[in-house]
Amino acid sequence: MKKNLEEVIDYIEDVRSDIKNYVRDGKNILLKNNNDSNSWSSDEVLQHLYKTEVYITELLNRQMDRVKKKDLISGDETTSYLHSLDEFEIEIVKEKFNAPEISKPDGSIDSEIVLKKMNRSRSELIKLLREFSQYDMTGIEFPHPAYGRMNMIQWVLFLGKHEERHFNQIKMILK
Repeated sequence: MKKNLEEVIDYIEDVRSDIKNYVRDGKNILLKNNNDSNSWSSDEVLQHLYKTEVYITELLNRQMDRVKKKDLISGDETTSYLHSLDEFEIEIVKEKFNAPEISKPDGSIDSEIVLKKMNRSRSELIKLLREFSQYDMTGIEFPHPAYGRMNMIQWVLFLGKHEERHFNQIKMILK
């Protein structure tokens, strides 16, 4: 696997591990503020993260067809993308964003079930990335509604930054 993709995968895996350990350590108390109907519980945050990953994995899978058609084989393996989204400070909680409908939690499942689903969705994402690692994943870009055009490696990085943001929110609330 290419170094630039491998480092992004390591990053998203580290963030996911931190979240799972935190939740499993029993710190996943209810985060819903009864005075604010827009706040989510920890289970709902996890469900949102799961739904976001499923959506991005599907998006990447559709883009892979474009990569194959363009025959974008072996791009630059040495350029690191790990800090390519730093200017947006995605992981830093500054303001609240409204989640798209497709990734909003419905509150119907608990953290243990969501964590199992998150494990499966992450496995599917990693499998997809390994399957297409011989292609130049930087050769195809598509827009993010808030951050503009991002290549496919940056979309994977976004996933980790997004999860880190929500993890930081949970920790702030619990302090």
